Amino acid sequence: MSLVSKLTETRDGLVAEVEAALASEDVTAEALDAVTEKQAEIEKVDERIATVKAAEARSAALAASRKEAGVKTFGGAVVTKETMTYDRDGKNSFVRDMINAQLRNDASSWERLNRHQQEVAVETRDISRTDGAGGDFVPPIYLINEYAEFARAARVTADLVTNMALPAGTDSINIPQITTGTLAAFQSADNSATTTRDMVSSTVTAPVRTISGKLSHCPIAA
Repeated sequence: MSLVSKLTETRDGLVAEVEAALASEDVTAEALDAVTEKQAEIEKVDERIATVKAAEARSAALAASRKEAGVKTFGGAVVTKETMTYDRDGKNSFVRDMINAQLRNDASSWERLNRHQQEVAVETRDISRTDGAGGDFVPPIYLINEYAEFARAARVTADLVTNMALPAGTDSINIPQITTGTLAAFQSADNSATTTRDMVSSTVTAPVRTISGKLSHCPIAA
C-alpha cells in the first residue's frame, strides 16, 4: 500500500468518527471539542497527502524528462544537483517553517526542516580569519548610524553667571567694583569717637573677545 493510500485511509477513518459524533441526537460540549480536534487532524492529513502527491508528481515528471532526454542510469542512481531547501532565491522560509512547525505542527514544515538538517549535516573545517587564508570572506562592518560622538563638557559656568547683550561699537567693558566696604562698629562709651571707614572702589575691565572655530559636518548626523 502506497503512502497516499495509507494517509487516505487514515483520513476516511477520521471523517467517519466526525460524522458519527455529529449524527448523535444529544451532542455534548465535550463531543464538539473532540470533533474540532478531529477536524484539525483531518486538515493535517490533507496537507500531508497534498505534499506526498506533489512529491510523487515531481518524481514522475523527472522520470519522464529523463526518459525523453535519453538519460541513462547506472545501478538505479543518477547524480544530479538540487538546490538547497532554504536556498537564497528559493520560495521556502526557514523562519516561517519554524513557526508553523512549532505552533501549528505543520507536517510539510517539519518535512522541510528535517530535509534541511540532513543537507547541512556535512563535516566542514574552518581555516582562519587571516587575509589570504579565508579572512577575505570576513569583511569588517562599520556601524555608521551608531558612531560615537566626541565627549564634550557641558557649559556650566556660562549658564550660572549674568548674561547681557554686548553693546555695539566697543572693544572693552568697564564695570565699577567696590573693593572695600564701609565700616560700622560699637562705641566704647557714650559720646566716644565713632569708628568709620569709607568705601574703596575700583574698575573691572573686560576686553571684548570673539570665539571662532570650524564645525566639521558629518553627513550621517544630519
